[in-house]
Amino acid sequence: AGVCTITATQAGNDDWAPAQAVTTTLRIDRGRQSIVVEPIPRTVVGDMTPIGATSESGLPVGLEAAGPCDIEAGTLVASGAGTCVLTASQPGDADWAPAAPVVRRISIAPAAQAIELAPLPALTVGDVVELEAASSAGLPVELDSSGPCLIVDGRLRALGAGPCTVTASQPGDEDWAPAEPVSATVRISRGSQTIELAPIADTVFGADPLALEAEAGSGLPVAFTLEGPCRVRDGRLVATGGGTCVLTASQPGDADWAPAEPVVRRISIAPATQAIELAPLPALTVGDVVELETASSAGLPVELDASGPCLILDGALVA
Repeated sequence: AGVCTITATQAGNDDWAPAQAVTTTLRIDRGRQSIVVEPIPRTVVGDMTPIGATSESGLPVGLEAAGPCDIEAGTLVASGAGTCVLTASQPGDADWAPAAPVVRRISIAPAAQAIELAPLPALTVGDVVELEAASSAGLPVELDSSGPCLIVDGRLRALGAGPCTVTASQPGDEDWAPAEPVSATVRISRGSQTIELAPIADTVFGADPLALEAEAGSGLPVAFTLEGPCRVRDGRLVATGGGTCVLTASQPGDADWAPAEPVVRRISIAPATQAIELAPLPALTVGDVVELETASSAGLPVELDASGPCLILDGALVA
């Protein structure tokens, strides 16, 4: 662009003298230019899309972005969901006038996300395990359970036997679409249990009943069976005679707990001590016969024997 001068001359020949030079000028205006922006494909959060933009002048095209997007080295970076306004401009130079800006409104869709749920280990009733789940978006994952199990503070608690299903979900946000829920199922086995039986001391026949204290790890009631001179009354061991009492504590389990290993105790029951009471003997003369009065504190029959000039016959003393 600028002033262009044209000069016309004729040098003449043998017959013609040189002509007077003729000069004229004209102003060349700056050229008009337009910008071409190539179509922009569907865009989702996180995409990085090179922008193809050229001007008819060949001069570089400037790019600006407004909204949830940025321009980095000629690439459109979608940083969030929404409408991104892209403006392409060329300000011109000494030879080219500014181009009319080209504006593109680009809809940025929420990005897809996926959930990864770590495999569930084998479980038995009473187990507690940490659950590991993550979203590719980095958003928090929601966990839910169904069946005989419960999720508390990200931990799965096995409450009973049977199939337990854990479902991980992520509802998305402005920039991320909802994730496809992911589920995992594990069958919870019956829990193992043991019986704690408090020590039981040996006893003596006739002594006070002994307290029986037993507890199953499952919390289920413990049953007692006995063999020998003993029985259970009101949760206490009662000795019914001398000898060995075999006590077995058992818990048969239920739908959630396997049977416990029985616990056996052998209690030695010593014979009780007894005393004999013999009534005083009266003064006797030869030929007298008196009834003897005697008793055992155990209530057992008392045997009588005599020595000297006397005889016991049918419980009577004969002088």
